[in-house]
Amino acid sequence: MTGEVPSPDIRAITRLEAQVEFMAKEVHRLNNLIMGASSPTDARLSQLEKSVSARMETLDENQKALASTIERLSEKIEARSKFPFPTVFAFCSLLFFVGGGVGGIILNGFRGDLNRIERDISSVQAQVVPRIEHQSRWDSHNDAINKLQGRIDVLENRRGR
Repeated sequence: MTGEVPSPDIRAITRLEAQVEFMAKEVHRLNNLIMGASSPTDARLSQLEKSVSARMETLDENQKALASTIERLSEKIEARSKFPFPTVFAFCSLLFFVGGGVGGIILNGFRGDLNRIERDISSVQAQVVPRIEHQSRWDSHNDAINKLQGRIDVLENRRGR
């Protein structure tokens, strides 16, 4: 664990592991003492057997406590690893509705702007004169100019004679 303070369950497990290791060493030492004695007396042997028996009971109790602590830890880890579907579904629903509301407000503003732009475009198009109309005006002006030029020519020819 990097810089985290161990939880009470982890500390309890570590403490129990240390006790179990110490008791296992004691049991081994006492067994060696019993086996290594050349002629142990009955009282000494009985005392050592009681000590070993008491240590074995303590070791068994600590082993059970360690197993139950590990089981609780396992249940906690398993509970944390489950995917929180209801929470995620509620959060997604909230985002959907809030996003829809905000989107509706924004879209409504865009629609107003779009309607205004469409009105402006239609008013400009109503004022625009089509090219065909311009061409016909230019043609009529050119005809008028040509007629006037013809009259000027006629008048100049009469005068110049």
